[in-house]
Parts: sequence; C-alpha cells; structure tokens
Amino acid sequence: MILSVPLLFLMCFSIVTDERKVLPSRRSNETETSNSTQTISKSSPHLQRLVEGCREKRFTHRSCQKVFCQPWERCIKGTCECKLPYQCPKIVNEVCSSRKKQYRSYCQLKSIECIRHLEHFSHFGKCSLGKAAVSLSPANSSQGFVLFSFNQTLQGLPIRVNEKEWTMHEANVVCRQLNFHLGAEKILDTVRARNLKAAMFVNWSNSTRCRGSETRISECFLLTDIANARKSDSYEKFAAVKCYDYPTGRECTEDEFTCVNGKCIPLEDLCNGIDDCADLSDELCCKDCRKSYRCKSDVCIPDFSVCDGEDDCLAGSDESKCTGSSATNDTERGLLKSLLPKISCGISHVTRETSTLKRSKRLLGGKNALPGEFPWQIAVYEGDTLNCGGVFIGGCWILSAAHCLRPYHLSDYVVRIAKHNKRDVAVNEEILPVEKIIVHYEYNPKTYENDIALIKVVHVFKDRKCIPLSEDVQPVCIPWSVYLFRPFHTCVISGWGQAPDGKVSILRWAKVDIFGNCSDIYKSAFYDGMECAGKMDGTVDACKGDSGGPLVCSDERNETYVWGIVSWGEGCGKYGLPGVYTKVSYFFEWISSNVGRALISKYNN
Repeated sequence: MILSVPLLFLMCFSIVTDERKVLPSRRSNETETSNSTQTISKSSPHLQRLVEGCREKRFTHRSCQKVFCQPWERCIKGTCECKLPYQCPKIVNEVCSSRKKQYRSYCQLKSIECIRHLEHFSHFGKCSLGKAAVSLSPANSSQGFVLFSFNQTLQGLPIRVNEKEWTMHEANVVCRQLNFHLGAEKILDTVRARNLKAAMFVNWSNSTRCRGSETRISECFLLTDIANARKSDSYEKFAAVKCYDYPTGRECTEDEFTCVNGKCIPLEDLCNGIDDCADLSDELCCKDCRKSYRCKSDVCIPDFSVCDGEDDCLAGSDESKCTGSSATNDTERGLLKSLLPKISCGISHVTRETSTLKRSKRLLGGKNALPGEFPWQIAVYEGDTLNCGGVFIGGCWILSAAHCLRPYHLSDYVVRIAKHNKRDVAVNEEILPVEKIIVHYEYNPKTYENDIALIKVVHVFKDRKCIPLSEDVQPVCIPWSVYLFRPFHTCVISGWGQAPDGKVSILRWAKVDIFGNCSDIYKSAFYDGMECAGKMDGTVDACKGDSGGPLVCSDERNETYVWGIVSWGEGCGKYGLPGVYTKVSYFFEWISSNVGRALISKYNN
C-alpha cells in the first residue's frame, strides 16, 4: 500500500555521454526478419568467443533449446509460445494492468500481454492505488535520467543506483516501456547530483533487479522500495540511460555485433552475461564467458544470477552448489514457478557407495546392477526370448529402438518391468502385453535413421496405474533440448547384452562418454538424430542384445534423462569406433505428439 506523501522535485543533473554515429553502409541493409549474417573479421578476439555454426541458428530469449521459457510460456517445437490465461497456475494475487484492468494473477496478465501486446503490467494490488509510469528527464528525449511515477502524489521519482546494481537489463526494460522496442543503447555515465531536492526516490537495492525480459520497470521492484530522501543522498548516483533510437535496417559496423532483432551492440559486450541485445542473442552461443558464469549449454549468465534460487542453466549447474536462500525480492515469480505442473522422473531410490562406481571394463561383462538401481530399465521379450531393451518414460509407454520391433506382430511381444535377473522372477516383476507399437514414420532400416519406437502396454490393472510405480519401477526423464548434455559428459548404459563369455543373466551397466566428432568417425553413415558414446580405446561399449536399451545422463540436480537409445555400431568395443545411439532429445516433439506433452514435459510446460 502506498501512502500519500507531498513531493517537491527539483533536479539539476548533468549527463556525460558520447553520441554514436551511424557509419556509411557497406552492404545491403539487414532488417529484423532477415536471415542474412553480418560479415565481420574472424580475427576479432571478441568473435572468437562464439561457438562455430551456432550464431546461424539465430537463438533468442524464446529459444527453449537454450533457455527456460517464462512461466506464462510453454515450449512448442523449440520456441517459447504464449500460454492461454487459463493454463496459468490457479493462484489469486491481484495485479493491475496499464489499462487499469484488474487480473487475478501476474501470470494471467503476462499471458494476455504475450498474446495481444495491448496490456502491460502496472503494479500488484488494486487498480485504485494508482498507475505506474516511467519517463526520462529531460522530457521528450531518447536519453536522460529515469523517473518513476505512480499516482498524483508520487511523481517523477529518480532511481538511486550504483554501477553494480543497474545494468543493461534494467536499461532495456525502461527503454522498452518508452516504446524503444530494441531497448537501450547504453547506460549513461552521470555526474553525482549535488542539488537534488527530491522528497522521495526509488531505492535500487541489492535485492532488486530486472531479468531483462520484463516490459515494465515496475515488474522489477516493490513499491516498498520507495524511500524518503536524506541529506546524505545528495551525493548518490541515479539511473540514466540512452535508448536505442536508430532507424530500422541500420547496418552494424565492423566493431559491432548484429543481434537477431537487428540491434547493433559493441563487440566487447558479447558473452558478458548481460542481455545487451534485448533478445539475449549475444549470450547464447558462447564458448567463453567474460566476467560472467558459463552454462554447459554455451550460455552466459550474470554472476548475480548464480545461487539466486532460480535455475538459468538447463542442467541446473548455477544452483547446484548453493547454500542459504535467494537474496532477491522476486517472491511472486518464485511462487509462480513453484506452482507450475511438475512430473516426477529420473530418480533412482537405490544407490551404491561411490567407491564401487569405478570404470567398467565394458558393458559386455561389466558391473552387475543392484536390484532397482536402474528402475526405468525394461526388458522387451519376443516369445520367450529377451529380444531388446527398453526404457520406461511414464504412463503406459516404453521407448525402444525401431529395429527391434515388428509393429504388426503385437501378440509376439511382452514387456517385463522390474526385471533384474533373466533367469529369475523378481518380487515386483510384472509381465505386460503390448497394445500398440509406433515406429517412427521416417525410420530407415538400411541406414538406421530415426531408429526409435514407442511401445504402449495394455492397462491390465483396474485399481492401479498402467505401470505401477515402486522402488524398482520409476520413469526416466525425457530431454527437450539437444544442448542439455554436451560432448565429454559421462553417462551410463545398461542392458543384458552379450559379454565376452557369452553368459549374462543379471542386468549390467557401464560408464561411457559422449563424443563430439561422430560425423568425422562415421562420415556419411552418421545422420541427424544420432549420438555416439563410449571410450575411444573400445574398453566400454554396448553390444548385441543391448539394442533398444537406454543411455542415461544425470544433470546437476541428480535427475536422470534418457539421452540415447542403443541403435548400432561397427562391431563391439572396437578401438576408435564408439557405439551409435538414437538421440532422444532430437525426437522430443515426435514423442510428445504420441504420448502427450504433459506426461514427459519436465520443464517449459
């Protein structure tokens, strides 16, 4: 609630700025929707921070292959799309829009804004409190000090900041609110205000910040951050910005980076963790991050986003080694994210001592698994023969390899869950008939392209789930992004496949590394949607009988994803020839279209 406070505001500020000139064009203009790529000298040390070939993919803040979607968005075919308002969590924390319309929740309003771009956030609470607005001083200018107003008595409040607290995230939001759609050009250097006679100001504290995606500065702080001025405050620094007011189609210079939205930013601002582009395209293809934190998906985030209570890196590395609670005041966003639909997957309730997790010689004759250690492992039988492996992904669904199955011979197959010893029947083991087999519509049996299939089992339990969960039976997570795990990440394969002595009864496992140069190894035989993993010396590999089984990788949250399905290889355990797997993340949309997105969407739903 805001109290009426008399306000007298007289400000004498000076701004130190240097105007950037538009240089003559050296090529055809590039518009926001252009697919052309800016030609810049490769010798630039700043450009050398970029991952080769990534920039051409034109990733932005809406690319859910690289980033998490906002709570009012969901990931559809690699892009964060607007949710409908009814898909927001059912919470009541009223907010007021820029059109003075009351909404039940922040998410509902942001969903409307995302869809229609007509209404924006004003403030939390009743519309009768006032209406938030922002302006620059001097007025009618593209640069100046930032002033915040709320109601008739709170007009033209400056924002007190220091260099560490006010970034291009905040500057972009302010300029976006003033209808400069590409955000800010830069933060202005300011001379300390010596003649400030403001009764109040907005205090931009350490717990206050914008994430950069907001459209109104009032989304970034609380009205309780408005404070009374003191004599000592006359020597503080206040927020000032220069908005990006260049004409559409301006060509970037050789010293600038062309953002996906067409904005030009200095090359030295690449990969610094800050969204200078205002669409995040300067931070999503970085093999090296300057003065910021690098996610394993080649994304740079600001250091202040590490241990802030919200995952920014896909694998959760920015929050995995944190103690204590977040220092930000973004409680509404935290509550909203905590209420989003969640699925439980990728958790094994059986662990072993770290000392036993030493390198296996190979899966063929590798380590015996403990009962329940791989609760997603499935045995697919054809008649009385264990034909292939599979992996449980939730509901009635099993993921396996297409080359293992004949979809028109359903009665030949059964699925065994909680299987551990081929020669024994476990306590929780169940034998389930198959209702449906879906082989990928572009599977090529000659090349093993798209070697993936879904098995749906018959729901035989009237009073239980289709596949009852237990300590020995849990679904694995399905990866939505091909950037979740990268080359050299160590993962695990499991199965009942061939061993050197030919005798395998108990489920076995082995560690393997993801390779990054598979196309160099297998040349034309390696296609999109394939992954290879193993050990270069051939000491660890999958083999005959492991087909259809899982290659699983764990993220920083200790959640396990099925990264690959055993597909093919040149023999077993040959030097320099790792096993080839179907890359599951590549087929996320195909899987979700068949089993339902709600069943497998761990995030972005």
